[in-house]
Amino acid sequence: MIRDAIRSNGGDRWLAREKSGKSGTCGRLSKSGKRFFEPGAYASDGRFVFVRNPATEELIASYGLLAHALGPIAPLPVVISVYDRNPLAWWVLWRAADDVRIAPRLVGTVAYVPLNAEGLAALRGGAFNARDPNLELVAATDENPAALYLWGIVARGLSDLAGKLVGHAVGLDLYETLPVFGTIGTEEGLAALRRSSKSASDAAALKIGSTFEIKLPPKHLAHQGEMAVWEG
Repeated sequence: MIRDAIRSNGGDRWLAREKSGKSGTCGRLSKSGKRFFEPGAYASDGRFVFVRNPATEELIASYGLLAHALGPIAPLPVVISVYDRNPLAWWVLWRAADDVRIAPRLVGTVAYVPLNAEGLAALRGGAFNARDPNLELVAATDENPAALYLWGIVARGLSDLAGKLVGHAVGLDLYETLPVFGTIGTEEGLAALRRSSKSASDAAALKIGSTFEIKLPPKHLAHQGEMAVWEG
């Protein structure tokens, strides 16, 4: 049975009633500014997916998934050092039969470098090394990042939903203000970006190795704010 409400972080209070069933929605006002603990939602095929920060063995497994899909990325010790500095860096996507989350299966990874103001300036100036970021350019856990650099995302058929769930984990009031940048590493990624409505860069001018900015369209932001979310 699907629970019909959204739990507050670390408490027993119910924040807002949901419609029963998988199609329930919740007004944005009840969720604005809230950081969700292990937020989850139902995918279009009816199965439940959620994101959370990984334990060490989960990080290693998800790193392998990302490296297999994208090829050479930042070395694992570098990833661990960035993740230790700020857990916004690494999210694992899990799939389960429903929101009870019994026996979930790891199905994806969303990885960022949370940049501070100096890191954003270095990125804009072409002085940012994504394979081995200077930790002085990475926002610490106790500070809001100035931008997110997308290390990589692997979530076949679920990347859009995975990104929205990470937004709820970070807190929409912060997440929706952050510029997001990435570098095109594959022909598949280049083709996807040219088809996407999320690029703030001139898609026709992009090529392998180009840095681009992601701009979420209003329709995406509206759904992200209104979607039904279940906490872990």
